[in-house]
Amino acid sequence: MAKKESQEGKPKKGLPRLIELAMTQKAPMVGGMILSALATIASFLPYLAIYFIIQEIVGTYPDFSTLDVPKVLGYGGLALGGVLLNVLLYTASVALFPHRGLWHVVSM
Repeated sequence: MAKKESQEGKPKKGLPRLIELAMTQKAPMVGGMILSALATIASFLPYLAIYFIIQEIVGTYPDFSTLDVPKVLGYGGLALGGVLLNVLLYTASVALFPHRGLWHVVSM
């Protein structure tokens, strides 16, 4: 019991202090975490699109004249859109929400 009381009197240092400061603004931190998770999901879209492109090409292998080019180009657009979405969501998760919370903590 005495050990617990002596630890409560000490100021926090390092990571525990950082977490204490970050949790004063929970909404920006949670928003940043959610956007980061969505960016991670969006980062898988290009791989999925490439898989579908390869599936289309292998499916028409002997006779490429039957290849559905608009469908393949659509998958290419999906890949490009996934990359752009990943960049936008990640930038928002890093720059927008946590920095707004940090600005509030610094200005206290």
